[in-house]
Amino acid sequence: MEFLTSYYWRQGEGSEGGTSLILRQGTLREIPLAFACLCTDSQGGREADYITGQLLEWYRMNSGAFVSRRGGVKIERMREKLRNALERIEDEFYSEGKKQGGREKRQNSDLSGILCAGGSFLLFFRGTHRIYLANTRFLRPHLKPIAAGECEGRDRELHMESGRMEPGIGVLLATATFYGCLAEKDLAQCLEADRLCSQIHLDKRLEELGREAEKNAPSETGREGLGAVLLSVRREAE
Repeated sequence: MEFLTSYYWRQGEGSEGGTSLILRQGTLREIPLAFACLCTDSQGGREADYITGQLLEWYRMNSGAFVSRRGGVKIERMREKLRNALERIEDEFYSEGKKQGGREKRQNSDLSGILCAGGSFLLFFRGTHRIYLANTRFLRPHLKPIAAGECEGRDRELHMESGRMEPGIGVLLATATFYGCLAEKDLAQCLEADRLCSQIHLDKRLEELGREAEKNAPSETGREGLGAVLLSVRREAE
């Protein structure tokens, strides 16, 4: 099994706020690993950068626990550890803000992410981001939204879902400023079977979509930035 990953990212204008992204790949005991997260803070703070930076450190410290010494994948056991890590990271962020006479305990950031080991993945999401599960095993790619991206102002809880990765399956993370400026058929096109065989084709198509989203975006999108991450299992060319 081999992962293909690609991303498109524009941080946003100004020194604070915007969209932050991390993407890492590796191998542990011959098991492929991948970790990605998008985070957007539209409230003028630096929460997005802080969360992704601390999550990257958490991944570096804990990735050795994703696979047993016998090669068994233990990703489902990381569910509560990841949830607890996010709670701790946000508590630390706002605690430091209070010392400086600023932030109160709240959740301004929208986020979406995936933790993947071998054929197993764990998704985590909150707020307006969307996560699409793409199936290209049939004639046309089929996109299924897992995170609906319609909970702004209502549901600020962190949600998690697990699943299986296999050839022809892809997961797309996207900010509201990315998917909201594109037709769903255009999103599906970047996940066609031939593009899951080639890193070059995948990067090129996601770049085209990102530029199209920027062109279609309203002016306020420049402050928030935009981003998308695609992870799939390489599909052999037929």
